[in-house]
Amino acid sequence: MAKIVILGGGFAGMHAARKLLANLDQKTHKVVMISKHSDFVFTPLLPEVEIGLLEPSEVTQDIPSVLRKRNFEFRKAEIKSVDFEKKIVHTDAGDENYDFLFISMGSVINKSAISHLKIPDENVYCLKNINDSLRILNKINDLAAKYEASASARKQINIVFVGAGATAIEVAGEIRDHFKRHFARAGNHEAIKDVHIHMLEKSGKILPQVPDSFRDEVLSRLKSGSIEILYNSKILSYEKGRIEIETAEGPMKLGVSLFFLSAGVNPAPCDTGKSIKDGRGCIVVDEHLQVKGVEDAWAAGDIACINNPKDGTPVPMQAQSAVSGGKIAGFNIIAKIMNRPQLQFSFESKGFLLSVGQGNAVGEIFGRIYTGYWVWWLKRTVYCNEFFGIWCKMGKFFSISLFSIFRKK
Repeated sequence: MAKIVILGGGFAGMHAARKLLANLDQKTHKVVMISKHSDFVFTPLLPEVEIGLLEPSEVTQDIPSVLRKRNFEFRKAEIKSVDFEKKIVHTDAGDENYDFLFISMGSVINKSAISHLKIPDENVYCLKNINDSLRILNKINDLAAKYEASASARKQINIVFVGAGATAIEVAGEIRDHFKRHFARAGNHEAIKDVHIHMLEKSGKILPQVPDSFRDEVLSRLKSGSIEILYNSKILSYEKGRIEIETAEGPMKLGVSLFFLSAGVNPAPCDTGKSIKDGRGCIVVDEHLQVKGVEDAWAAGDIACINNPKDGTPVPMQAQSAVSGGKIAGFNIIAKIMNRPQLQFSFESKGFLLSVGQGNAVGEIFGRIYTGYWVWWLKRTVYCNEFFGIWCKMGKFFSISLFSIFRKK
């Protein structure tokens, strides 16, 4: 019996597993997935969990339930290392032998932008999983309560984002709208003026991968929401809830009520014992997503270094590219087992949808730019289709796309 081991239960791992389980004989092939989390998390919707508009259960699925087959096994464990020569995966719960391996462990938050600061870990917030979302929700609710309890005439809520990428923009918009709704329900509409959001961008522009017209629409919406971007900025120091930063206009100081780190991601660490990674720690793969210099191993998603064969540019670290990579890797593993030709991986974006607060989004669809409420609704509806199982898709459509529009929190 051939055993295929999948490392990681994210977008790439799940779609590879489904491809394998749907096409391999249950009697002669076994698929084992190893992950430290037993839930598949739909990460693009985490910004709405973090402000309480969606429940954790609405953006997760139980992996063993989704991949319920006689020849499937899920092991909850932390992956320590891989021995390609002996074909063994070492975990904190024991070793796992394999015949074929798919590595899709995703990524971790890049902390290099603040590594020089003496800032306690408990004061740094990021968004990568459900626990991060709930931690942010508790923090912003605590900030709102402290603001309302304060009698000071100079009270403020100061939120600083390190990084101004897509995740940071969506989170900033959601947080501002959360405070706006909260204070409006309390009858204090003017309080939103005391919520200040600054985004620190190390370069001279945001979202370099999108057209200028898309970027301009995003900037217009951020400006209307009083979210300020400080370009060419670098944090010089942090002390007692205040940071000093260097910008193109000169040094300045900011108070910090919530410090959000969103300065990109790094590939998840995995000790392989071989020189198969590039300078960033990404696993280098060939056009078939097979790990270069290694037999019977493939990789995709954020952990892999993949160049698009059409133009040689790096494939973006996005959910849709991970889905595509997982499907192609699954197909190629089957092709290797069946002694058939493997497919070449090629990625073409289906479009890009970016929320900038509740009911507000910008989208690039078939080369054209669209904005407004219906783009925001379309984004949610499209996401519902990315969950696994027809009944789950229908349930998510009603809870995420329809019911939650009218939900009052």
